[in-house]
Amino acid sequence: MPFQVPMPQVGESIFEATVVRWNRRPGERIERDEPLCILSTDKAEMDLPSPVSGVVEEVLVEEGRTVRVGTVIATVQEGEAASPGVPPAAEPVRPEVPTLIPSPAGVAGPRGAGRVFSSPVVRRLARENALDLLAIRGTGRQGRISRRDVLAHMEARAAAPPRGVGPSPAALMAAGPPLPGFPTELLARFAPVVEPGDVVEPMGPVRRAIFDHMALTWHVAPHVHALAEVDFSRIQALRRGRGPAFEAREGFRLTYTPFLARALVSTLQRHPRLNASVTAARESVLHRGIHLGIAVALPDGGLVVPVLRDAQDYTLTGLARRVDELARRARERRLQPDELRGGTFTLSNLGVFGNLAGMPLINQPQVGIVGIGAVKKRVVVLEDQGDAIAVRPMAYVTLGYDHRAVDGSASGAFLRDFRAAVDGFDEEP
Repeated sequence: MPFQVPMPQVGESIFEATVVRWNRRPGERIERDEPLCILSTDKAEMDLPSPVSGVVEEVLVEEGRTVRVGTVIATVQEGEAASPGVPPAAEPVRPEVPTLIPSPAGVAGPRGAGRVFSSPVVRRLARENALDLLAIRGTGRQGRISRRDVLAHMEARAAAPPRGVGPSPAALMAAGPPLPGFPTELLARFAPVVEPGDVVEPMGPVRRAIFDHMALTWHVAPHVHALAEVDFSRIQALRRGRGPAFEAREGFRLTYTPFLARALVSTLQRHPRLNASVTAARESVLHRGIHLGIAVALPDGGLVVPVLRDAQDYTLTGLARRVDELARRARERRLQPDELRGGTFTLSNLGVFGNLAGMPLINQPQVGIVGIGAVKKRVVVLEDQGDAIAVRPMAYVTLGYDHRAVDGSASGAFLRDFRAAVDGFDEEP
């Protein structure tokens, strides 16, 4: 009997996942722990290692489909060859639950008047592209609309688009509002016009998660940003003096990030109201542990924020090790979902691409985020040395904070102390 591969539980709060891509097809050999497929949740993408060695017999879930934890997604025949007579991969026949989509008048009825058979992935794809599912012909069982049907409809629309006319409010209502709290009639005014030669590219799972999260944080939190200039002379001297020995000992380069994380930890310990979250009940949750989110750019242009838990318990060297490990596993898509949640404050290195400054958005439900610009040599006046003029490695630091929970005086004191922690950094790696 072939081994049944279930959709795994990939996090304590994750109850479903999407199959992004199959790495093995029916009839192909796979060894134990080799990646069978790539899974995606609203937190991250990750490889699913094969639990056994053998030959893939069936692929039961097509790429792009979202299923519940525990659903059998593939079977593997243990041994050297697949069972004879194995049919090609096909989507299993399962009872289909109809999805009722309101018509413009708010009335649901049979297909043609509001009843559509489709999966959550298909409905999300239609919603993101402002498509009316009632206008798409389903080629599946009982008229079920597949992802392939939606993509074919989009290609046909791109080949002969209506010039100057966006989707109607009725179409947007049928697909469902893309974001909570935004009237579909308002969104319809800003629908893009797709012209010949334009490429309609559905967002991937990670980009969709960023899309929703950033729109939410801007919608709910009144953002205020404060800017300060910080002297990196001490940190730069430590990196140059200790960096070569550190790299020889640890096996990776000593960057600015662990220094900044250490300075942030000491500052947050003095200002606990910035190491906090807000609730819908108008409460501030002051967190005991400092769980520091570190923004990491991915090779495909995406962004994830792994969380370094209990950062207050680490030395500078310990922070450097954890930051390197988290960043490396993030780029290799090996982070677990729980490593991307529970942060209490976020550090974003805007200067990695040479940017001087930026205004990062708060990572909900946190109340603060610090963005560090590029370290550049600038001419400065040293007021504590008789207004002497000197060239120093300087960087702009931006603090973004939620004005519902943090006032200007608290943010000003936080930036003052963070600047002092960087200016006078004295811990050696």
